[in-house]
Amino acid sequence: MPNLSKLIAGRNEVLFKEFHELAVSSQANAGEYDPDLVDPCVFGIVIDTDDLVVPYGLREAGIRAKIVDGEIDFDTLDLAIEYRLRGLDVMLEIADGDVIEDMGNLVSVAASTKISLSFLPPEDNSDEAFERYCLRVEDATRAYLNQPNMQQFVLPVTSYLEYMYLELLNPERAKTFQPDDEYMIRIFHQGMTVDRSDAMKARIRTIVHDHYDGEDGFREVALDLVGAICQTVDSSVAALAPAPETKTVETKRKPRTTKAGTRKTPAKASDTSAK
Repeated sequence: MPNLSKLIAGRNEVLFKEFHELAVSSQANAGEYDPDLVDPCVFGIVIDTDDLVVPYGLREAGIRAKIVDGEIDFDTLDLAIEYRLRGLDVMLEIADGDVIEDMGNLVSVAASTKISLSFLPPEDNSDEAFERYCLRVEDATRAYLNQPNMQQFVLPVTSYLEYMYLELLNPERAKTFQPDDEYMIRIFHQGMTVDRSDAMKARIRTIVHDHYDGEDGFREVALDLVGAICQTVDSSVAALAPAPETKTVETKRKPRTTKAGTRKTPAKASDTSAK
């Protein structure tokens, strides 16, 4: 896990330029020092400084949250909000041993600050630790479902919820689905056995179905959601499409007749009335 202070110092823009010039002058592999090649995503960042400088080249940050008295401490939240204001995607990683007093409040804070959450699996392989973790994931699932304005990730809940949507909408694709997100693979797939992963997912599924009054209720909500998305896309496309050209067809008026015979069509208002 990288310390924030070392990450800032190691990604200083001036240092990168100096390294790049050194590499070019020594005819070494310049690409090794190219600032464009620096990894834009870093997770597991440990806060060891109050410096709010964004490490050079960082675009997505996973910050190990400090929990004090059951809540995220000020330093963690201050850094996360500062990064968000500077355009970074931010995820707070919460260790299994950290006690969360109010999961609903935590998810509410994350929703209002547009910060994602990741509940890390336990390093302890005991059954007791796994059961404690599953209870936390269940609690996080309920909090997420009850927070309608939460648009960010709540891992591993949202990842499996996406799979449940896929399972309904494209069952054949779901049968062969394999995650390709490196973070999900490293933290959640390699971090626990297949049996435990399946057991955890089953408990998430149960909470989701209970929230929507059963599997049929979830199916109805999922289909309504897809229908709303399709309607929004259609409306957006229609708004962007150029309006069809309309041709004005000029019709000639027939001259009016009177008992005295044929009368010429009256002149337009813009015409002169007398000569």
